[in-house]
Amino acid sequence: MFYYEIAVGGRQKSDKSVFTYSSSKIIPIGSVVKVPFGKKSALGFIVNKSPKPQFKTKNLEKVLMLTIDRPHLKTYLSLIELYPFAGQQLAQLFLPQEVVSESEDLVENCTTISLPPLNEEQKEAYEKIIDGSTTTLLFGETGSGKTRLYTHLAKYYIDRGKNVILLTPEIGLASYTFKEIGNFLPKTILYHSELTRKQRSSIWSKLYKESGLLVIGPRSALTLPVSNIGLIIMDESHDQAYRQESFPYVHSRTIAALLAKYSGSFCVYGTATPPVGDMYNAKALGVPVIRLDNIATSDKMIADVEILERDKNSIGSNALFPKSIEAINETFKRGGQALILINKRGTARYISCESCGHEVRCNNCDHLMAYHHDRHRLFCHRCGSSQSVPTICPICSNATIKMSSHGAKSIEKELKEMFPRVVMRRFDTDNTKKEHLSQYTDQLKNGVIQCAIGTQMLAKGLDLPHLEIVVVVGSGGISGGFSGEEKEFQLLYQVIGRAIRGHRDTRVIIQTTNPRGTFLRSAVNRDYFNFFEKEIDERRKYRYPPFVHLGIIHISRATSLSCQKNGTKLIGELKSKFRNVEFIGPTANIFEKSGGKFHWHILMKSKSRPNLTDVVQYLGTSYSCELDPVDTP
Repeated sequence: MFYYEIAVGGRQKSDKSVFTYSSSKIIPIGSVVKVPFGKKSALGFIVNKSPKPQFKTKNLEKVLMLTIDRPHLKTYLSLIELYPFAGQQLAQLFLPQEVVSESEDLVENCTTISLPPLNEEQKEAYEKIIDGSTTTLLFGETGSGKTRLYTHLAKYYIDRGKNVILLTPEIGLASYTFKEIGNFLPKTILYHSELTRKQRSSIWSKLYKESGLLVIGPRSALTLPVSNIGLIIMDESHDQAYRQESFPYVHSRTIAALLAKYSGSFCVYGTATPPVGDMYNAKALGVPVIRLDNIATSDKMIADVEILERDKNSIGSNALFPKSIEAINETFKRGGQALILINKRGTARYISCESCGHEVRCNNCDHLMAYHHDRHRLFCHRCGSSQSVPTICPICSNATIKMSSHGAKSIEKELKEMFPRVVMRRFDTDNTKKEHLSQYTDQLKNGVIQCAIGTQMLAKGLDLPHLEIVVVVGSGGISGGFSGEEKEFQLLYQVIGRAIRGHRDTRVIIQTTNPRGTFLRSAVNRDYFNFFEKEIDERRKYRYPPFVHLGIIHISRATSLSCQKNGTKLIGELKSKFRNVEFIGPTANIFEKSGGKFHWHILMKSKSRPNLTDVVQYLGTSYSCELDPVDTP
């Protein structure tokens, strides 16, 4: 009898990363197997051989004709060191959702069209990346031709028998990119969760047989069994959709870096707005930063950017200011296309004066205060301080304090009432999660949809030839944590870039409560480094990434008081045991009550990430812990 340590895929937290099973056969390391697990069967893969254990073991049920190769296996083993108690969830990333069988051919054998040539700037970037063959930050303006450069890079490695992975943050953008690239490279695969089980099964089967492939998809494409990898490209690498929203909260950047390391390949991170932490680390570690500054289209269009400040003349029941409505109406009369972008961060609850537009900021650090409805109190999600909600404005002394919030649904309703004959489409997670987004990206590009209303997904990567006006609603209402201004800057920079990239002169109207904010002025002036220098100074001053590592301990209880009591007791215990970790809190989440429970958190800071994993190990599975958060809750 032979014994094996097996990583079993699942959803349960566990202090065990591998489980021991037996078999009468010799089975290679990395083999995908079916095993009894609890009352059901589950898929897993063999991590190592094991000596005969002292306890009774169960036999394997089946050995599949699938293998997790050595680079992916080593990536998994590194991940379980970085994310305690996440062995099952991490194993699930590398496993098929069902037993793989032969199916239809999903490798797109398109009629190959010659690649369009690179311009001089793109050619220089191409040569630097090929010659360097090392992880690179591609800092490219919106519309500078990053997709064309990706296509040439992919072809270089495919011609040499290598496989290439191209990641996008959203399914819709993956489908759009696939259509842009597929005709130039004959063996291109599109993979995402909207495919049928049969289609996904077919792709798994094909990946073991084909070479010289380009695999395009969102983050799930990264852990497909792609062997002989030559290059991993992460487009729109700043996008937070690359990070899991649930435990273990792994970022695709981490997986890509490990997979590139173990496969002997390298990563290209492409973005017009690099996260300040990435740019800082690139400079500190000597990672090449390659610029694409020029718009790739033959004629750079004019983007007329206008900033409208929220004041007593623009406040009312409508989310859109009168001047914005007038500009939208003129666009429709000309047959042009309008994009209404709701800044999700800006539409979180915040307190402002209806008379003068003043917003309440933290007395300690000048960060915008977030309103917590359940406690009727303002909290700072940067330094943790709180204060009562004012009854009169400290600037103009009027008793016109108001909580503001506008969402995509309410704005869609408002516009439909004003323009009933205009073809509109709302794009947000409420109405696009279960639908095939690619059909709507086609309608957007062709101008069938005259008015698009939505959140951040509309600012990502799409080329909209009929676009004539962009209205940003809710700019300046930053009620998030330490990265709130960075997210707002990235959003505004990207959406203004959509206008500059366009085929027509385009007007951009930004409705804001903070017209003097550095993030806004930097975005309008297309000055990334002005924002970078200001933001990195703030991060250094208040000890946030990239200067420290962060962790969050989530506390959920039946009442707000029990959250506070439990958190206070826990933080006292942790401070006495972990001297190299700073604990802040406990603090109520911005949306304190959800799912019938109240939610608080404790923030952890340390210069050493292993110090944080020590805390997580100490807490075990009693608390939900989040490492490397991109923001505070």
